[in-house]
Amino acid sequence: QKDLKDASYYDKYQVPKMYYKACYCVSAAIHQRIVRPRNRQERKNRNPPPEVLKRWAREAKRQRDREKAAIAYRRRRQGQNRNRQQGGGNRQGGNRGGGRY
Repeated sequence: QKDLKDASYYDKYQVPKMYYKACYCVSAAIHQRIVRPRNRQERKNRNPPPEVLKRWAREAKRQRDREKAAIAYRRRRQGQNRNRQQGGGNRQGGNRGGGRY
């Protein structure tokens, strides 16, 4: 990436991350140490490893928390909009009077 930054016209250009998705057969993946070798009986087990399940659970919890926060934010905003339409709150507006201008 350094050579791309040096060749770039812009000083602070952030080079995007590049991902390469490759497909391997089992023997090639074991040889290149992409996956660990397992014995014949364990190879029949198609369940994800426990570490991956824990990570998925953490990510799902984070996503739920984000969604709850977004819903709460939307509700707060809707409440503020209702107050504005009714002329309530500390804002002066509408035809209720009391405004400076």
